[in-house]
Amino acid sequence: MNFVFLHGFWGSPSDFSTLQFHLPENQFWAPNLFEEGALDSSHSFVGWTNNFLRELEKRFGDEPVHLVGYSQGARLALHAMIRKPKQFAKAWLLSAHPGQLDVEAKNQRAEWIRVWKKKFLEQDITTLAKDWDRQEVFSGMPLSDIAKPDVPRILLVQALENWSLLQHQFDWEDLRALKTPTTWVFGAMDQKFLAVKENLQGQDVTGDFWVVERASHRLLRDAPEVLAHRMNERN
Repeated sequence: MNFVFLHGFWGSPSDFSTLQFHLPENQFWAPNLFEEGALDSSHSFVGWTNNFLRELEKRFGDEPVHLVGYSQGARLALHAMIRKPKQFAKAWLLSAHPGQLDVEAKNQRAEWIRVWKKKFLEQDITTLAKDWDRQEVFSGMPLSDIAKPDVPRILLVQALENWSLLQHQFDWEDLRALKTPTTWVFGAMDQKFLAVKENLQGQDVTGDFWVVERASHRLLRDAPEVLAHRMNERN
């Protein structure tokens, strides 16, 4: 069985190492999205999706893969699933945001991007990491206990721009029409994204919805064994 993993913002392929350990006898591929190349954040959603699907074809041919995306990686995964659903046997979307925003929310997101671009360009790494971990979305867990990979700052800034919620290339109708069997996974302590879950369900988005107890937004840190157990059951 082939698994492909897409990590989150300011993350790395190693974020999936514990989860992979509990998914034995499978083939894994976890590209580094902050390593300069065809899959880095200098590409738009459209360009990245084209490159990703070409790489999947080279690696796996027509054989469907099981796709696991966390946060930013889940949103990238959605673009690929919508473009070529037959490539994917199953998708697990962890702490995913569909990015369908009203006008007020779009304005707030644009301001958030402006503020964080400035911080990523100007702050020292210690202050930046602490500020990042103090965000509401990471509540329910100790501050600054996640190692941040050393990646080019420009790629992080480009991810804020090119892979923003404001740039999504799909809409609610696309999400309702998903053909890939999909499980949306959220942490029970992630109040902000539990509201996202309610919105997805309220819009009749396709898929199963699972809330993991005693887990925050960072599901890969909090519940890798629980995730692996469910994946082994459902695959």
